[in-house]
Amino acid sequence: MKRFLVGVGIAFALTISAQVTRADTINISDSSSQSGFRGRITDQPGDQVPIATFDFTGQSYGSLISITSIKLSGLTIFDGDTAPSDFDFNNLRLYLDGIDTGTLLNGFRSDMLDTLDFSAIPPINASMILSALQVDGIIKATIFDATVNNVIRLPRNATVTLAISGASAVPEPATLFLLGTGLAGLASMARRKMKQGI
Repeated sequence: MKRFLVGVGIAFALTISAQVTRADTINISDSSSQSGFRGRITDQPGDQVPIATFDFTGQSYGSLISITSIKLSGLTIFDGDTAPSDFDFNNLRLYLDGIDTGTLLNGFRSDMLDTLDFSAIPPINASMILSALQVDGIIKATIFDATVNNVIRLPRNATVTLAISGASAVPEPATLFLLGTGLAGLASMARRKMKQGI
């Protein structure tokens, strides 16, 4: 009977530990040189131009349970068709590992090299982006181009930064106390049995 009660107590403590948590915010970021892509997009709509690859492996990306915001800073690009009224306006989007973030890459002046920042709060497909990040901590950023015959240039000597913010689940102190108490009780029972020779 005692073993049964101890087992029930441990199961209860573990269940509480899984459920009673608070959300802490985690911010991770990485900077990388741009791909240096220079050319005309001439294939079917839906081409993706590489921006850069970001490495989060030395950071706490594994503890993220959700992504609440994504910010791409310092994207330096020449695109002669992104000014308002031009055909490429609203047609360039930020993709991460092939997943649409919902971020439109607008604001570049026509026929000029510009550097801009973009953000998505929250990004669409956040759970899919989180899953892709947790595979290996590496994220490839690309420009999804919904048009054809578009000239895009991304100078290699420019640095772009990808920042990701999200939440992690952290057990509350009371939860840890319950779990610790249950484990201490188990250890005490084991010592008594050893003394009794059971």
